[in-house]
Amino acid sequence: MSSSESSSLNVKSVIEYHGEYSKTRCGYCKNSSSSSSSSSISTGFVAHFLTVFDYERCINNGWRRSGRWVYHPTPIESNCCVLCTIRLNVERFQKTSKQKRVERKFERYLETGFETSSSSTSTYHHHHHHHRQ
Repeated sequence: MSSSESSSLNVKSVIEYHGEYSKTRCGYCKNSSSSSSSSSISTGFVAHFLTVFDYERCINNGWRRSGRWVYHPTPIESNCCVLCTIRLNVERFQKTSKQKRVERKFERYLETGFETSSSSTSTYHHHHHHHRQ
């Protein structure tokens, strides 16, 4: 399909609107209270498919996303936690050395199932094997 054909398609977002809902437990600090002032009221929807244009409009108008759940939180004065939007410019992102170490550790864990490096794992296995003889 050529780019001119794809741009002429009428692509639309597909959402499942849930409307306004009340939540008495904070999703960040897990604080719960029976007082009505600490409960939060939000509006939300499940995004089955969201165009880039619609997503940008939501984010720029104070909506937040967690997976496919898109919601608009209550005004900040009625929340127990400060809500911080995190946006990352992917093209300019550079990992810190600590992030690189964490990434390598996670990759080793995925490959071996162990949290330690392969050299300390070999030492551990060698040590235990030696004492069994």
